[in-house]
Formats: sequence, structure tokens, C-alpha cells
Amino acid sequence: MSLDNTEIAKPLHKRWFEQVLAASDQVLLIGEDDEGPAGVVRFDLSEDSATISIYLAQERFGQGLGSSLLRAAEHWLATSHPEILWVHAQVRAVNTASLRLFEQGGYRLDFYHFSRKIQA
Repeated sequence: MSLDNTEIAKPLHKRWFEQVLAASDQVLLIGEDDEGPAGVVRFDLSEDSATISIYLAQERFGQGLGSSLLRAAEHWLATSHPEILWVHAQVRAVNTASLRLFEQGGYRLDFYHFSRKIQA
């Protein structure tokens, strides 16, 4: 359900991962519980705001972990980067689980983005 749903070749994904780890304006967090890895949260930082990307490990879907992962990541961000005042999220319209997660997490809808593929 990422914003870009095309398949990513392993070498390209590895290069992206290495760039994220090296970047000073990006943070990658791995959420775990007693059963192991639960999901990943990425924050892209920019002055006083951050854009969040969150996903659960596929084997952990449906266990109600999204909200606790989101809250834990927000808490980490608030304590580690107090300059960040706003967190923004972009969610595909068909991703009802993420829409519900952010709405229940206190996020508000700022705008709609419409797209249409033009056919000749």
C-alpha cells in the first residue's frame, strides 16, 4: 500500500535503504514486541515538520498493532526531535486501514488529491 506500488528490484531497494540510513533528514525506526518485529516507521524531517511512513510486517496484519506503533513513533519523535511540531501523512485512498489509523490517531484531513489517467 505504499504510494508507489510498483515492484522495486532488490538492488534498487538496497541502495534506497542505505541512503535512508545515511541521511540526516530521515529516520527509520523498527517497532518490536515480545513476538518480534511488528513494523517500520520512517520520518522524513523538514524544519518543523515530518512526513511519516508506517507499515506493519505482513505476518502481523490484523493484530491491532498499528496504533501502538504510531504512538510509540510519535513519542520517540517528540523526545528526539523537539523542533518537529507537525507530522504529515499521505495515504492512498484505497488503504482503508491506514486511513482509519490516522483518523483514530487524531490526524485531520488537510486536502484531497485527485488523479486521472488520460486515454487517447
